[in-house]
Amino acid sequence: MIVWGPGGPMPNTTWESLIISDITQTNVYPSAQRRKMRGFEGFIRRAVVIVPTDEEFKRRCEQREKVEGKDVPDSAVLEMKANFMLPEVGDVFSDVTYTELQEPDARVLVEEYNKEGREAGYGPSQRNRQNNRSDNRERSFRGGGYRPRG
Repeated sequence: MIVWGPGGPMPNTTWESLIISDITQTNVYPSAQRRKMRGFEGFIRRAVVIVPTDEEFKRRCEQREKVEGKDVPDSAVLEMKANFMLPEVGDVFSDVTYTELQEPDARVLVEEYNKEGREAGYGPSQRNRQNNRSDNRERSFRGGGYRPRG
């Protein structure tokens, strides 16, 4: 793997392990994509998008369960499906490459995942309700900060 810095290719460094660890994690949330790429400003930042067909995704999940004995809770999967946003070329990424389903097909599948997750009660609407509740709590304490005596 070649790591690209502001001046071109860099020798293998600890950046390589950082980049590889980010690749192995799910980065379906736009906020996570931005946060994880912040440390690479000035670099060429490429997103490699792996969206298999739904059938292949289910096959891989079953295989992982057999090998690792892990079962990801349905609620976690539905939360990720509801919030899954494909990366785009722009401020965060210089390039976006699709390795399995190509972008048009991946977009259709991700839209189906978004709908499935949101119909199950997950996603932005749920988060907005939580944010509104916390905003209301904060407003109820207005003026109640630290006041020195004297």
